[in-house]
Amino acid sequence: MAKDNGVCVLGERSGGGANSPQMTPESEGLWFQLSGRYKLMDKNNETVDFGVEPDYVLTEEKDGAYDYSRFFDFAEISRLIDEYYGNQSSGLSDAAEEATDPASRYEQALALYYAEDYDRAFSLLQQAADQGLPPAMFAVGDCYFLGNGVKKDTDTAVNLGCCYQDGQGVEQNDEEMIRFFERAADMGNAEALYNLGYCYYMGNGLNQDYDRAFSLYQQAADQGLPPAMFAVGDCYFLGNGVKKDTDTAVALADGYEPDETDIEHLKSCADDGNAEAQNELGKCYAMGIGVAQDDKEAIRYFRMAADQGLAKSQFNLGNDYLYGIGVEQDTEKAAEYLKAAAEQGLPQAQSQLGYMYENGFGVEADLSACRGAG
Repeated sequence: MAKDNGVCVLGERSGGGANSPQMTPESEGLWFQLSGRYKLMDKNNETVDFGVEPDYVLTEEKDGAYDYSRFFDFAEISRLIDEYYGNQSSGLSDAAEEATDPASRYEQALALYYAEDYDRAFSLLQQAADQGLPPAMFAVGDCYFLGNGVKKDTDTAVNLGCCYQDGQGVEQNDEEMIRFFERAADMGNAEALYNLGYCYYMGNGLNQDYDRAFSLYQQAADQGLPPAMFAVGDCYFLGNGVKKDTDTAVALADGYEPDETDIEHLKSCADDGNAEAQNELGKCYAMGIGVAQDDKEAIRYFRMAADQGLAKSQFNLGNDYLYGIGVEQDTEKAAEYLKAAAEQGLPQAQSQLGYMYENGFGVEADLSACRGAG
């Protein structure tokens, strides 16, 4: 099997005899014997029942006896292994150049990778990934993580995780998304820490865990990542993953003024489908923080996040419909969004919805519903 799969085999010819156990029922019970009717074959359907010839024979016969001293000549063994894989890599050149379909390119890339020819392996992996082969995309991410065949770049690897998160160019896959984010987060990548925190916060691909989410948000915020800084403030405001502290939440909001670079980063995250970033960008436009105040842009980003089920954005959008901010006033739509947020346990939404039931705004007046919502 090793030889069939391109693994260097050194030593002496193996002994023959390929037998398999055979079970025969007898009156006294079960009788087992080794059957010689089966032959061991290689991938070319050639019998190797009488032994396998190694790629390099290390034994030497001297005066009727075998000399095994070369088994302990590690410098020579290392040289032979380098020679074997060097020749194997050279022999892959034609096959690699001839490979055009993604599966063949991926297969040739793996052979080159294991022969430690990382540059050519990465080139083929990238071609196969560009053709939409999922395992090739995953392997490209590994190359970026490890710096094999390409400059080490955890940001690019994180972007591949986002592809699996949103199903961009690949089938949406939570397991692969989490794997990319976790590996990059372990390397201290701020965006990966934030994205992984968001997965824990929302329960996307992981069990919802506010404590873990807050810890990851805080690590990313400590590196100055704008959406993470906003997320930490929200956690303090809502008491999710940390003791509720509105003073700290307000202080964090008041003490941070995003610059143009921060806004661009938020936009990039929002465009990638990150609901937290969409909500924070909506707040920036609503209050004119770091951008020109624009109610319509605020509505656009709130709606993007609300459509993904983010309670904070549903609350923000509901309020805008209730008071006609950036949209035509529509109390029924306001009630719809506020109810969705209230059902997720958002206290502000429950309070606002209670007010609407009490006064019959967008819903039929109902004091019992008012008490239940508020």
